[in-house]
Amino acid sequence: MTKIGEIKQQRPDRISLILNKLEQNGYLESIDTPNAKFYLITEKGFDAYLKWIKEFLTFVRIINNDEDTN
Repeated sequence: MTKIGEIKQQRPDRISLILNKLEQNGYLESIDTPNAKFYLITEKGFDAYLKWIKEFLTFVRIINNDEDTN
């Protein structure tokens, strides 16, 4: 995978590097086919994803509350 449509500016080598690091650390598993490479999120990856989203949403709520009080 070297292009993600939602990211406006990207370098294919950086996308590949990120995916490789995620796989090396057990967050993803890759499946090679003759035409494409697919990625599956592992349980470890799913748990980390949920944790990061929860922490991010808490952070955004704090920021929004700070803006409302100013």
